Amino acid sequence: MTVNADNSVPRSEAKIDAHTNNVDARSLAGLTIAISPRRICQTLAVLVLGIVIMGLIANIVIYNVAPSTDHAIAKLMNRFDLGHEPSIPSWYSSIALLFASALLGLIAHVEKLAKSADRSRWLLLSVVFMFLALDEAVMIHEMADAPMQQWLNTGGLLYFAWVIPYSLLVLALGAYLLPFLLRLEPTTRRLFVVAGVMFVGGAIGVESIEGVIVDRYGVEGGFRSMQLTFAQALEESLEMFAVVIFIYALLDHLKRTVGELRLAS
Repeated sequence: MTVNADNSVPRSEAKIDAHTNNVDARSLAGLTIAISPRRICQTLAVLVLGIVIMGLIANIVIYNVAPSTDHAIAKLMNRFDLGHEPSIPSWYSSIALLFASALLGLIAHVEKLAKSADRSRWLLLSVVFMFLALDEAVMIHEMADAPMQQWLNTGGLLYFAWVIPYSLLVLALGAYLLPFLLRLEPTTRRLFVVAGVMFVGGAIGVESIEGVIVDRYGVEGGFRSMQLTFAQALEESLEMFAVVIFIYALLDHLKRTVGELRLAS
């Protein structure tokens, strides 16, 4: 990615062969494409909406329509299941979180060039989002949940025991980054707060409610209940839309800091 501080557009003399309609690759040198934070995030929002709707349908088919969870149609729908990993929703979430991590790393680099004291905070956030992307991809918190649940003998809101250490980490990170958050430009700060509340509310808050449902009805009964189906849809919606808002905040912050964003060949 090339970030230009001015609004100038390098000329591109792209030529198209009249007989083949092919663009001469050499003529594309210097081609730039303007990056619109709003358009990118509108596209991501539509994609998220489609993923959530498809995931909701998949959950209903797997647990309430298919003869069994081993049936061929159920196995196919697992790829779209909001609560099944790996799946298309989890792959998307991992990529979106990784994109946010890359943007945070880019901002950290810009802050380094500006000799800003906040560079380390941006870099820390980049590492945190890289971990979240890895967690989503390889299911770190899910793998840690069973042994923690047995060790702590948790139930109810704490049925999924991983929420305990993650909640403590969120509180510690929030306390450390609060002064940094207050120094941000007001628009960026508001977007960060909205995205953070939505993400934590979905990942920890709604997940805890799902724990109550599974604890009450058992694993099989819980997954067949419509309460859990809609709770999972709410959780994933909050998480995914939160990341979209966060990505918009980062792109908008970059645009405010260095000028119009462009991709250059």
